[in-house]
Amino acid sequence: MKVRSSNPIFRWLRVGLLLLSVCTGAVLVAGAHFHQKRTLEAADLLVQGQVDWTLRTLTEALRNTETPTDSNVIRDVLDELRDDGLESVALFESDGSVAAAAGTTLVAPRIRGDRLQIARSQGRVVVTARLPMRRARRHTLRDSNIEARRLPPFIAFQFRPLVADRLRKDADRTFAISVAVAAVLAVIAAGLWWQLERRERQAQAQENERRLAQLGMMSAVLAHEIRNPLASLKGQAQLLVEKLPDGRELQKARRIVEEAIRLEVLSQTLLDFVRSGSVERQPADSLELLRKAAEAVVPERIRVSTKGPVDRPMMLDPLRIHQVLVNLFQNAVQASTSEQSIEATVERTERRLRIEIRDHGPGLASGDETKIFDAFQTKKTHGTGLGLAIAKRIVEMHDGTLVAHNHPGGGAVFVLEIPG
Repeated sequence: MKVRSSNPIFRWLRVGLLLLSVCTGAVLVAGAHFHQKRTLEAADLLVQGQVDWTLRTLTEALRNTETPTDSNVIRDVLDELRDDGLESVALFESDGSVAAAAGTTLVAPRIRGDRLQIARSQGRVVVTARLPMRRARRHTLRDSNIEARRLPPFIAFQFRPLVADRLRKDADRTFAISVAVAAVLAVIAAGLWWQLERRERQAQAQENERRLAQLGMMSAVLAHEIRNPLASLKGQAQLLVEKLPDGRELQKARRIVEEAIRLEVLSQTLLDFVRSGSVERQPADSLELLRKAAEAVVPERIRVSTKGPVDRPMMLDPLRIHQVLVNLFQNAVQASTSEQSIEATVERTERRLRIEIRDHGPGLASGDETKIFDAFQTKKTHGTGLGLAIAKRIVEMHDGTLVAHNHPGGGAVFVLEIPG
């Protein structure tokens, strides 16, 4: 008997919590990504600005000196901009030879036309540019006139974009923190979801137990009150069946006996369903239990097989497991035609006992995989709908599981698993 929660607050609370966490996490991550993207763009602008500023400073320094190939000039610029990340500066002749250099060594660049070239390597920015040519100056040195060198046509410098790197790191850190916070929110939401789900299941289980307890009290009273009158009624009807000649009166007497027997079975089934207590475990041969259950139903239609060795005994309550197997076999036989066989397989491992019972009937309707184990759920004309519910309860008393599903080749499969 499955009891649905009458108060939908838990369901709506779970849905609202899930939506809130998903939306909050999505907004947080999207905002962090947008911030990271804009920050990276700003970092690129800073790098470009630092390139322009450094190039302008070098050009002005070289333009104001009479000897542009003097390393002291570019060394002064390097010292001035070292705190901004400048690491090296070099002037190159047209043939690639170094005219002047300061700082770390730079490889001779490959100039393509007059374009400014910016390259990144291992966290550094390398810039190569062609300096504007100026008119050659002539200088008189004591006793002779010589033509001063032209300004070297190529300049290269390397620097670390310190401010831009800090911006990038801050953006990456902010994005990582946002993702982590979103993940934490998801974990918290999942935990709260699970707690609410667990609480709802507990509430349903308590309501279910309460109703089962009421059903048990009613069944006990009913069985006590009708057992003796029913036995007397059945006995008298059986005497009539023995004494009456063939005819309509005999048929009516037999009908009374059949209905009395059906009422006995119903009352006993109700008592079995609400019966409480612990199982009495003892060593049992699982294969022998399966064979005895098959013999109690229709042995000629049930094929029993094993997967691996099953001779090691299992700690079970043999009487109750026998009841479970008989019930499963009866359901399989009723779901199949008289020409179809039932396949039962037992497997014994170090950790569990697994029994599969497959029929070749129409299978289970969609959504009935769990409903069939609810009390009073039956599509049979004659039946209480308690057989599978009792079987599942007995298996759960063994700390096991009983599930059902459709077989790919047709029919239904019931899988019983008990740890140990």
